[in-house]
Amino acid sequence: MRRLFTVLTIVLIASTSQAFAQRPVSAADATAIKETALNYIEGWYEGSVKIVASDWIDYLHLAKYDGRWVIVNVLWELKPATSDTNTAEQQARRVEGQILTSTALPAVRLQFDNKFKYVGNQSFILYDNARVEQYFFVDADGQGRIKRLYWVQFEGYLPNNTETYNYKVNKTVNLGGLSFIADAYARNIKDNSGRPGSDGSRARAFLESKGYRMASDDIISQRLVHLVDEPKRNELMIIYTEDLSVMKLTAADVTEGGRAAARWDEVSKGLLERAVRDLKILR
Repeated sequence: MRRLFTVLTIVLIASTSQAFAQRPVSAADATAIKETALNYIEGWYEGSVKIVASDWIDYLHLAKYDGRWVIVNVLWELKPATSDTNTAEQQARRVEGQILTSTALPAVRLQFDNKFKYVGNQSFILYDNARVEQYFFVDADGQGRIKRLYWVQFEGYLPNNTETYNYKVNKTVNLGGLSFIADAYARNIKDNSGRPGSDGSRARAFLESKGYRMASDDIISQRLVHLVDEPKRNELMIIYTEDLSVMKLTAADVTEGGRAAARWDEVSKGLLERAVRDLKILR
């Protein structure tokens, strides 16, 4: 049998068939059901279980015919995304007023200036490799147009891989006793929306679902990354973003070859100063 490449949770469930109603499932039958369910996932299309995969759920109805288990019906549905839920992972983190508290990976409290409003959080599995929790604090007008934003992300690789975080380090800053890798970038989010399904695209979709969007398509962001553990498999990422149009600039203006490219050092320095001014890291 081919090996599974997707981590699955397989739960044996009682069939609705008459045969199941008349007698309990024997150990041999239970083994056969599980075996055929695995074959179904791998492409053999045999089995009788409820299968919970990373993105979907299959419900397989079985009957025993001529000594073998066969599928008589298959139903499936997409797994609902988790948002603002009380999962075990999110119970390790909470927001009270202007303070986001994390009890692990890392244990830290982040305090945001009163100008920023907490608008919610979401969690998801990123590309089947990492678990992500995102928290959002925005400074927006009455129409939901974001002038400034803090996007906080707790991320860690899953046990199904051996990946590690590897960043090019040009600058570091110390905040509240934690070392952060610091880099900045400008982007037009309409022309450069990023990879579909990325954490950035999911963040924008979440904010839009809450009635918020950036005031313009041209933004400038300060990224701060703290690697939580020595294996470098968990990180705390804080992204502070501003509407670039306030400076009468576009992303193209401050990138290489742009009319204001020579001002990049000045612009990015001011951005970092504002990012750390309205955020306090408490231990």
